Amino acid sequence: MKQTRPDWTRLFPLRLTSMERFHLLDDNPGYYNGTFAKFEFEGELDPQLAQQALDLAIHRHPLVHARVESDGSRLNWVRVPDFQLPVDWQREATDYGPTRRIDIFREPGVHVYVGSDRDSKFMLFHGHHTTCDGIGGVQFTTDWLTIYDNLVHQREPFAGLPRLDPGMLPQRNKLRMFSRRYLKHLWKQPVGLFGAVKFIFRKIRPLYPVPESLPESLPDWQPDAQPAITGTWLDVATTANLRKHALDRQVAFNTLLMSEFFLCLQDWRVEELAQTGDDWIRLIVPMSIRDLSDRRQSAINRATIVQVDRQRKDFQDRDRFLARLDREIAIIRGWQLSKIFLLAIRAMAATPGMLARSSASRKCRGTAVYTNLSEPIGRLGLPRHGDSFAAGNLRIKSFDYAGPIRPGTPIYLAIQKHLERTRVSMHYDPRVIVASQAEKLLSSYIKRLKALATSGDGNLD
Repeated sequence: MKQTRPDWTRLFPLRLTSMERFHLLDDNPGYYNGTFAKFEFEGELDPQLAQQALDLAIHRHPLVHARVESDGSRLNWVRVPDFQLPVDWQREATDYGPTRRIDIFREPGVHVYVGSDRDSKFMLFHGHHTTCDGIGGVQFTTDWLTIYDNLVHQREPFAGLPRLDPGMLPQRNKLRMFSRRYLKHLWKQPVGLFGAVKFIFRKIRPLYPVPESLPESLPDWQPDAQPAITGTWLDVATTANLRKHALDRQVAFNTLLMSEFFLCLQDWRVEELAQTGDDWIRLIVPMSIRDLSDRRQSAINRATIVQVDRQRKDFQDRDRFLARLDREIAIIRGWQLSKIFLLAIRAMAATPGMLARSSASRKCRGTAVYTNLSEPIGRLGLPRHGDSFAAGNLRIKSFDYAGPIRPGTPIYLAIQKHLERTRVSMHYDPRVIVASQAEKLLSSYIKRLKALATSGDGNLD
């Protein structure tokens, strides 16, 4: 049955949620609060169909074609009628700069940049974090891939896409605190409060010094050089060996990759930066709180963050370190302790000025961000082309999803499954870690994973 565009008009103006306000306040000249998706393709992009696919994708996601407006007492989302997503088609080579900052008060929160480098085409999707989180960005970009493929093959544009429910948008801030699933773990929530206290009071030593003021001690966001995103692949054999390594130790594959990132950061701190002592390493871990009831929800912010802290002494017994890390992540997910952060944001939003003061802090929140976006492209139904997929006349060579870097947290690492391979993407702050050092850090992490994949009983070959 042919799908029609959902009617979102009656929902606006729509009040911003506490998390959307947090992301709005967390945007400043030095640290732009943006999310990014960079694709590299082989083949010839059809500009007319690409623009048409973007226009169609926009109307599936109402916050993507809305801006923020203040009515004096509160902030609201308001629709921008007949909005056409800005696309810059005139790029050459893969530096894709400059990227213009998005003023969410004046325009909707998505831009697209398109360019070419010899036989490759690249697209950079650039979104404001107030509009949606990483999973929301995945929704929008993968909708574009599917619609473009449908248009090229002269199919109904929305074929293969799930129907979205306009009535769910006002529920995007629901935490379902009274659900049976949550209430059965209610008595365990003090554990989450303990984690929140740690987050506030534990001092984290950043990899690189945190400027005390902006912009005097650090240049503003540099559109000619930012975002600085790099990525690489773990091949089929390495991925399979690592999965077997995790299975043999009865831990999640994601936990294994996270543990090696901890160890990589510890080595980097000692060997490259000559930092000694037993300072804490903190990974900030974004987690989606979506469940089956959100399957018809559009692109929104529906994620929280948790922090995972370790010291050098925790790394001495590798097996124990891995097992304890796996248990901690499982408890956070199973007991829904991640909702504590969202409750804290609500409490701050209810106290005049507190949310603004918190977001303005230049305190180091974590050593790095680590996230796993699962398999963003593999379930779209696109035709397989070798070790990747094709969208219309384009073959996807690589893709990198990345979130924002913050003061004292200059590294954002994202893991993505892609068929039998693994994509590792890194967004870094070029004002504090130069490109060669960022590439070396990513290379060090990949070398650790490959060494683990070929060691002893982790080897399938």
